[in-house]
Amino acid sequence: MIFYMSFAFILATSGLGLALAPGNLIALWHPDQDGTQISPVLARQAGIGLLLAAALSALCVAAGALRRNLHWLLFLFLVAFVGSHGTALLDEPTGFIGLWLLIPVLLFALPLIPWRLPNLRHALSSRETLAGEIKWFNPNKGFGFITADDGREIFVHFRALENGGRRSLQQGSRVRFVINETDRGEQADRVVIES
Repeated sequence: MIFYMSFAFILATSGLGLALAPGNLIALWHPDQDGTQISPVLARQAGIGLLLAAALSALCVAAGALRRNLHWLLFLFLVAFVGSHGTALLDEPTGFIGLWLLIPVLLFALPLIPWRLPNLRHALSSRETLAGEIKWFNPNKGFGFITADDGREIFVHFRALENGGRRSLQQGSRVRFVINETDRGEQADRVVIES
């Protein structure tokens, strides 16, 4: 929350400065340039863009599940903004003056980096448990199909069984299971025979 509100404040103050008094802000940021080189209309447009970015950053605080998508959208906007407005600064003789524009963009990217690997055990345990019954199962080949209570037919292999062996799965037996997405489609996993 502090992260997004800090960026909202920085973007809003910069945007207000560019929208209301572009000459003053440009002179503050670049005292060695005269203000006639930069169009006040373009500076105001950039200011309005920064104000919209500030609103989007503030919206990230309350977005909940959409926060990550809004964060990506704002990150892409900042990259485009620096790419379009920072190129003139990078063309200056020193070449490094415009690089300061990349610092906020890189800071804004920090929460997008996956800092830890996902916990596979937690991901497996958080999947929804479904119920169904064995439609048919071939104990010699070790596979068959479950008809889930929602009507889907799910492939099952005997290795997915948590209780019983391959001969335990008989037509009509009730089972609980989770679905595992594979390259061949949905497959039952962690199958428990109920009756």
